[in-house]
Amino acid sequence: MSIFWRAVLFGTITALGAIIAQRGLGAFHDGIRPSIREISRNKGDRTESAKSVWEMSIGFILYYGLPFSLVTGVMEKHIFGLMADWIGVRFHRTIFAALSGALWGVSASLVLAGAQWLFRSLPHPISQDLLQIATPLIATMPLIPVIAATVQFGVRKGLFLVGVPTFLSILIIKIFTSLSPTPTSFILGVFLHIILATREKNPAPFEFPEALVDGVKEIRKGSVLLMLSGGAFALAGSLLWLGGEPAAVMLIGVHHPIEAGLIGLYSWIGFAPLVTYTALASRAYSPSGMPDGISGLGLLVRIPVLGPFIGAGAMFGEIWGAKSFIRVFSRYPGLHGAGAAIRDGLLIVTEISLFVGGVLSANSIWPTFGIYIVVACWLLNEAGGRPVLRVAVGPLAAIGVGLLMNIYYLTV
Repeated sequence: MSIFWRAVLFGTITALGAIIAQRGLGAFHDGIRPSIREISRNKGDRTESAKSVWEMSIGFILYYGLPFSLVTGVMEKHIFGLMADWIGVRFHRTIFAALSGALWGVSASLVLAGAQWLFRSLPHPISQDLLQIATPLIATMPLIPVIAATVQFGVRKGLFLVGVPTFLSILIIKIFTSLSPTPTSFILGVFLHIILATREKNPAPFEFPEALVDGVKEIRKGSVLLMLSGGAFALAGSLLWLGGEPAAVMLIGVHHPIEAGLIGLYSWIGFAPLVTYTALASRAYSPSGMPDGISGLGLLVRIPVLGPFIGAGAMFGEIWGAKSFIRVFSRYPGLHGAGAAIRDGLLIVTEISLFVGGVLSANSIWPTFGIYIVVACWLLNEAGGRPVLRVAVGPLAAIGVGLLMNIYYLTV
């Protein structure tokens, strides 16, 4: 029964995203958002625009979304978010966009469930071995704010964020023994990074940019549809069916939703400047909100009946609080700079952790030979100019090892 309701929910999310894009109210992809309003007003060829959207999105779907969903059975947001953009751009009529979006969401959900069934039903099942890909990430998660602070402020501050949170988390856990060291250290690292980022203040009086005034008015016009979309995202998160970043998807898959939710909130801080400025400049918002705060809240709350209200409320706060966010970024320039640093920290730690996890998983599936395959795939990808995103190499190679091992044993 959960397969049915999951398909319904993902069909609803993709349909809402397609309607939002078709009407020019928003776009999931930051690169598409600046032109989505013009496309919706038929100021460009929709076929050509859809082709451009596809070219910008297909790599993220295949390498930033699909591998992690295949491994865990948890949907990664790019799989339906980016397709919703393409569908919304491609179709002139809202009804066609909505129906096509729903069809994609349902189909993607069923295909994902089928892949999980296949991995469990192979002669040598690999589903549990693949989950080992997340093992290093559980341990290295506290390094995300460390790397972010290092990127923004230098190695000394990075070392500070290694030592102090580690020492404090040990003390806290000795007192509150029920707490887990990984999220505790991560929270302390994030807290210290934000303190460092807010030390720089701009004394000049704030003047809201005139160029963004119309953007505030326009994105508020789409509040109802955007709030419905936000509610659906939070509901999917609260049910543990959806993750934002690949790191969050992997952590949900190994039953660490708190850690996944915390990463979502830290990612929200990282993307807040980017999404706010691009949304107001383009007068269009994101159907998922600022990544990945809304789904992160759902993961932390995990009360499905409250999920839609929490998600809708968070989306309302983002849309109607956009001017306040701009004021904060102007007052504290370090927070604006922290955005890019946080995104770098998330990517670097996730890339390395999932590569190591891919090696561990492949070795568990096929000892020694599995290591060779994963490392070979990584080196070939690097030597070939990285046609596959680094973050996907380990998981994809581990899946390949599992399938190869089953084929080998069936033919000998």
